[in-house]
Amino acid sequence: MAEDDCEKSIKGPKGLATQDVTYVEVVLDTWRDARTWSARHTEDGRWREVRGYNLDGIDLWLEQAPATTAWLADRLGKAQPGVRSLESWWTDIWLRSTRIPLDRVVVLAGREKAAADFSALLSTGRSVITLGGDLRPNEVCGFVAVALNRKAFRSAGAASLGRR
Repeated sequence: MAEDDCEKSIKGPKGLATQDVTYVEVVLDTWRDARTWSARHTEDGRWREVRGYNLDGIDLWLEQAPATTAWLADRLGKAQPGVRSLESWWTDIWLRSTRIPLDRVVVLAGREKAAADFSALLSTGRSVITLGGDLRPNEVCGFVAVALNRKAFRSAGAASLGRR
């Protein structure tokens, strides 16, 4: 199967030359010679590099990357109970909880320094961070969502985050 897929691929994505692309084959089954297969196809020079992953390798990787596991489960329509991405929480919970959608600009109004301080505290590796203030639980979650994802929210633009 991997051999056939690799042989059929004659171009890289978006028309890139294969010598400029890493070819990745994922077989969600037992594939004992994935490393040998990858090394052999990398040596032939058709692709910049060839990587082969089997079910055991993917499973091990997902065990070590819980955020990726949650993302993948959500993408496959098998979201884990109690786990939600910031983006889906923002659009499905936060924006729907307000009569007029309150975008990131409103959530951070007067709290830019608090958001920067919160982000700085997160980078210290502290296991417990206490937030205070006169906020309801959903408002705290909104602040945390924007503080955690300020760069993404800035690039998406306030208008797109205000949509319901």
